[in-house]
Amino acid sequence: MGIDFEQFCQDNGIITVQDGKNVSLGWVHVNCPFCYDPSFHLGFIQEYNAFKCWICGKHQPKKVLLRLTNNQSWYEIYRKYYNFNGNAPIRRKKRKEVSVVRFPEKFTKMGAMHKKYLRERGFNWRELEQKYNLMGSTNLGRWKYRIIIPVYFNGIPVTFTARDISNKSNIRYKNCPKDFEGKQLKECLYNEQNCHKKRVIAVEGPSDVWRMGDNCVGLFGIEYTKAQVLALSKYEKVFIMFDPEENAQAKADKLASELSLLTDVEIVEIDSDPGDLSKEEALGIKRDLIGL
Repeated sequence: MGIDFEQFCQDNGIITVQDGKNVSLGWVHVNCPFCYDPSFHLGFIQEYNAFKCWICGKHQPKKVLLRLTNNQSWYEIYRKYYNFNGNAPIRRKKRKEVSVVRFPEKFTKMGAMHKKYLRERGFNWRELEQKYNLMGSTNLGRWKYRIIIPVYFNGIPVTFTARDISNKSNIRYKNCPKDFEGKQLKECLYNEQNCHKKRVIAVEGPSDVWRMGDNCVGLFGIEYTKAQVLALSKYEKVFIMFDPEENAQAKADKLASELSLLTDVEIVEIDSDPGDLSKEEALGIKRDLIGL
């Protein structure tokens, strides 16, 4: 459910601009009521239902709308401008409850083959098993030869992905069936439960996260969703560090362009996949970007 901001401005006599020096494509701009600038620096983007001032930063929609009008309550504003149909009753679409993932079969602790795979990639399997609650599959069945990687949302394990360790499967990562998910994989950021700073590094996959550690999130590939963009936008600054391949860098540019509408963002280019860095190299990069 979005805000009919143009109608709100029209009804309240607020001047808007949609092109010009300080205006981004697709945005509606007004004078910012927080820093009192005279140059239409406060913008609204319909796609993300978000406000950002190019001088004083992001603002919550409720605070913006209340500040822009002095004669309406929040209930009146919400009723009139959040459902796009005047004074019609508000009908809330019931959201699917977030629930704990159900595993399609019984997974166990990692075995010798899983530990060997991680050691050969330069990881400490004990640390990863404890920190990320990794599990393993057997050498039989649909999930054979895979490390099972639980994914958390608000501290709850809601889905998983499974990494092939045989190097023989055409599918490197096999994801949890939708009927077993408590929340869809691409609505989540991997490792968000271990991000406690205002800055975050965004990488492609779980192994990249394992190398970088805390305050780093994975998008499960170079494709991303609106839900993931919104989740990233809560951080004051996002460093995008994708693999060096051309297609990955093109996606990094696209994500940065989109995310820059909501928060500060910077692309970090390195010569190898983040997951292939040494522990010392990863720590050095993270120290420079967000501290330790």
